[in-house]
Amino acid sequence: MQAATANPALDLVAAAVTLAQELVSGHAACLPWSSGTLEATLERLRRLLVSARWIDLLQEAARSPDAMTRWRAGWAQRAVGTLPPVPPPGQDGYDHLAVHVVVPDPALSGPVETRLLVNGRPVVAKAFRAGTPYPPELLLDDLGAAEEPREVRLAEAYRTEGCCGALYVTIARDDGTVVWRDWRDSSGQAVTLEPACFAADAYEEVIGRAVGDRGWEWRARTLAWEVLRLLREDPGLLSAWQCELHHVHAAVDRQDEIEIIFLHRRRPSPLEDWTDDEPWLQFSLTVPLDGTDVNSQAARLVNRLRGDDPKAYAEIISGGREFAEMLGFPWPDCYEEE
Repeated sequence: MQAATANPALDLVAAAVTLAQELVSGHAACLPWSSGTLEATLERLRRLLVSARWIDLLQEAARSPDAMTRWRAGWAQRAVGTLPPVPPPGQDGYDHLAVHVVVPDPALSGPVETRLLVNGRPVVAKAFRAGTPYPPELLLDDLGAAEEPREVRLAEAYRTEGCCGALYVTIARDDGTVVWRDWRDSSGQAVTLEPACFAADAYEEVIGRAVGDRGWEWRARTLAWEVLRLLREDPGLLSAWQCELHHVHAAVDRQDEIEIIFLHRRRPSPLEDWTDDEPWLQFSLTVPLDGTDVNSQAARLVNRLRGDDPKAYAEIISGGREFAEMLGFPWPDCYEEE
């Protein structure tokens, strides 16, 4: 491995971390490795990442005046510290489940993925190439098992399920066993995954540990999901302003702010009832972290949304000049007409 003799640089460290993540739980883990080669390659990478020279580089980068450099250093330090070994195969007649939450390099951006490994191999990467696994906030709570079988969507295509499909599995509990079965891709593509059987106690321990582990999360993401929770608990808050929440987003490459995206139309109605000829606008509200407690900032932000019409201070990002004029808003000059 030539990286072992190269001068350490942040880009090189980041590439090595990303490769290690892929070897553990990404598409690289699905390659036809000869016996022991994957484990040996990962171990060499691990030794490199924890070597003194590379640790010193990350510590220096974490003190950089440049925000992106600090974010990347913090990401790499957390990823190296939590990088799991290749999981062992199942034991005692049961399959082995592992959950690996992967945050991308902030310089590359991308979604946070909940990668599920059965007997050391990532099931989504193996069976579904059209998209990535859901983030933990949208997936982990759905993985609980009950006697009544329940179908769970693990991943959706980049261009939405309606276009290119999604990966589903049915989860059920039978006494002391949790079974994953009836894998399907809603696009009609064949899914070559066998049923998996887990010891129920071990399964619940793995899922519970993953739900409680928030060490991968950065502060802006914590704020975003708390704001999202509060807004979902009070759907009338935005509808009072003839608005509907679309999402609250915290990008890995913008770790000092969150973005609230909402839609406005003349008559309030569910988003799925909107028609093409009715005017609408999409707004974006960017909120920087203020350095206070995340829960306190979330409460203050939601209170502001409750007391002041957010359309008055948010930015229009889509909808079109004609719709803006119909709804009584100036169309931003920075957008060119398509």
